[in-house]
Amino acid sequence: MASTNKTEHLLLNSWIETDRPQRNDFNSDNHIIDTVLGEHIEDNDLHLTETEKSRVASPFVVVPYVGTGEKTTTISLPVVPKFAVVYRKGMPFSLYDSQSGVNKVYGGVAFTSGGGASAGVSLSVTGGITLEQGAAESGGVYYCLNEEGSQYTVIVFR
Repeated sequence: MASTNKTEHLLLNSWIETDRPQRNDFNSDNHIIDTVLGEHIEDNDLHLTETEKSRVASPFVVVPYVGTGEKTTTISLPVVPKFAVVYRKGMPFSLYDSQSGVNKVYGGVAFTSGGGASAGVSLSVTGGITLEQGAAESGGVYYCLNEEGSQYTVIVFR
C-alpha cells in the first residue's frame, strides 16, 4: 500500500504509522530519485564539463621562449588558446626610435575567434602562436618579436 502522505518536491512515500509499505513503494521511490538526480547531474547548463573545469582551475599558461632571430617563428602552445599576450622581457610593447624614425614593436596580442590580432602576431586554434621579426612592409614599423637571444613571455588564456 502506498503511503498516505507524499513528500513536497519529489512526491516520495511518507508513511504514517498505519501505512503498510510494500517493496514496490520503495522501488518506485528509488526510480524517482535516480531519474531526478540523473537528469540533474547530466545538465550541462548547471554543471561544468571537464574541459570547463580545467579552464576554471587554470585559466592561463605562461610559456617562456628565447628569440632565434628568424623572420618568423611558431611557438607550440600546451593548451588550445582563446587569447594570447606576448612581450619581450624588460621592454615596453612599443618604442619609438626617433633617430631611425622607426616604431619598434616588442609585444602584441591575438585572439583565435574573430577578435583579430596585433600586427606581427597570429594565433592558431590548433595551439600555436606565430611571431614576426623584421621591418613591416609599409610604414616605419619594425617587429621585434623574435630577436636572437632575447627573452620573451607568452601568456595563453584558454
